[in-house]
Amino acid sequence: LWCQRENETIALVDYVNILWIEAQEKKVFARTRDGEQMQTPYTLGELEERLRAHRFLRVHKGYLVNIDHVSEVVPWFSGTFVLRLNDSNKSEIPMSRQYAKVFKEMIG
Repeated sequence: LWCQRENETIALVDYVNILWIEAQEKKVFARTRDGEQMQTPYTLGELEERLRAHRFLRVHKGYLVNIDHVSEVVPWFSGTFVLRLNDSNKSEIPMSRQYAKVFKEMIG
């Protein structure tokens, strides 16, 4: 996946090094294992389609998560969940009810 760093250089990032992808204010960013956040020119919908084969899953209207980096699923309020990732910060990503069923099917 190609992404742009803050200093505007272009980086090619291997899918396995991406923890999650999120939409913020009409821009889409990929967060890597080393904590770097880089902008990508793709929409979340385009990336959802493109990365499905690489075990990325839509878990919220604004997030795609690499499920190989999920360490815990924490029940939250009203049928929602928080996904805790296996990075050094134990990052937490919200998962809405709408996407929880697909997530459960994917992980078995």
